Amino acid sequence: MKHKVYIIGMGPGGTEYLTMKAVKIIADCPFLAGSSRILAGVGSVRRQDAELYPLKKIDECLEWIDEKQEQGDTAVLVSGDVHYYSLAGTIQRSSYLWNTVFISGISSYQLMAERIGITLEDVGLCSVHGRNESEGYVACEVAQHKKTMFLCSRDFLPERIGAALCKYGYGDLKVWVGSNLAMKDEQVICMEADQISVRSFSGMSVVYVENKNAKHIDAAYLKDRDFVRGKVPMTKEEVRVLLMQRLEIKPWECLWDLGAGTGSVSIEMARRAPFGHVYSVEYKEEAVRLIGENKARFQCRNLEIIQSRMKDCIGKLPEPDRVFLGGSEGELEIIVSYLKNLSKTVHFVMTAVTLETLAEAVTLLSENDTFQYMQVQIGKSRMVGSYHSTAVNHPIWILEVDL
Repeated sequence: MKHKVYIIGMGPGGTEYLTMKAVKIIADCPFLAGSSRILAGVGSVRRQDAELYPLKKIDECLEWIDEKQEQGDTAVLVSGDVHYYSLAGTIQRSSYLWNTVFISGISSYQLMAERIGITLEDVGLCSVHGRNESEGYVACEVAQHKKTMFLCSRDFLPERIGAALCKYGYGDLKVWVGSNLAMKDEQVICMEADQISVRSFSGMSVVYVENKNAKHIDAAYLKDRDFVRGKVPMTKEEVRVLLMQRLEIKPWECLWDLGAGTGSVSIEMARRAPFGHVYSVEYKEEAVRLIGENKARFQCRNLEIIQSRMKDCIGKLPEPDRVFLGGSEGELEIIVSYLKNLSKTVHFVMTAVTLETLAEAVTLLSENDTFQYMQVQIGKSRMVGSYHSTAVNHPIWILEVDL
């Protein structure tokens, strides 16, 4: 019979809050993997002859598990909730075909709720543990939930959450921090966010925030008539709606609008990313002036205007999550090559109005499995004498790919 690989949720990391089932499995397993702290915490219940693997590098740990599961049952001890941003997900996504069994335990969320006397059914549960999240993400979640709880990490400490709230105007909110829960040096305190931001806490913390004025973020689409117009071409409102749908912007992301024109797409981006940042790149003097006027009109403080050729500035901007290219000005290959070499995947959307641009884009992007495009042509009614007719705009191709 094939041996089992148990993924056990350890919660805070000691044995007090483990289920009897988890304790029995740990006591029986000849092979145990986990952080040094967790392995030390189960010293009183594990087999004394058990072979231990202190977890450091994930790939090496998976190789060790693969070797040991041929010899006997293996228990992988993961901090927190086994079902929520733990090593369990990495194991499930790996190529190893093991007889895997999940063993649930008391999560850090539950323990924090117990300590401060709340229930969890109306709490937004979030994690900045082992995830590449930003201060904007934290503020966005708090802005939209009356109650929010975060799992912290050594890279995203409670004081960073406090600083994020201060940055976006939530410095007066009440924040509870539970550090080293269920351990000898446990600490649970409640302060305003601005006080939390200047304290020092353990990375093994849970943060709970209350915001009585929370509301859902919902930006209505703008009409063409809402913008300051000039002689610079502008992406039409119906196309802008499609672009926002294809970009799938999250409220805390870093966004680029390259070849921004009047800035209509930049403005829509900024309104959908109030906790993120938009970089609007345009080199033409008249266009830059219009972007500035529209930025002021819609009070988009998170929009930064860069007057430059695209090829001269993209290497100086923060890495984006999403990029829109409205006009390539012959620099499409340079932009695509640069985005491909970034450290993270970037969702890239562009428009083409000529067959030459379309052909170049398809050649550069179509080798990627995520590549797709659509053609749209908008027609609007107009009066011709006493009759209604339809005025049709030129067709536009919308292309998108993950680079």
